[in-house]
Amino acid sequence: IDALPARYDKNKVVNIKQDDQKSLMFDIYMQAYKFDADAIVLNDTNVTNYNTNKFNATATLIKY
Repeated sequence: IDALPARYDKNKVVNIKQDDQKSLMFDIYMQAYKFDADAIVLNDTNVTNYNTNKFNATATLIKY
């Protein structure tokens, strides 16, 4: 991440994989809730398709 605010207490990077986008976002929000994050920065999202779609996301959780 190139542009995080100058002052934050902690950050945590999470990698989530799910079968659909709604479950993927729910898991990211739950990780943010458990971390008590103030902000979520989505770094990367993609979909792999071999036999079924698999949604992947990398996010940085930020606590100010």
